[in-house]
Amino acid sequence: MSQRIISMLIVGLLVLNGVMGLFIITAPVSAPGPTYVSGSIDSDTTWYSDDSPYIVTGDVTV
Repeated sequence: MSQRIISMLIVGLLVLNGVMGLFIITAPVSAPGPTYVSGSIDSDTTWYSDDSPYIVTGDVTV
């Protein structure tokens, strides 16, 4: 292959790599919720908004 074709292939791969990297950085992240809650809460518990919504599926004793 000629030097020009090799250079164009390398530039093309670098551009493609940059575009894919940009897509990965800007891709939306899904939240882990919903969190289902029931039963006894008998120790210190913190409910975080990232785990919401919290859905109470039965009696909760605090």
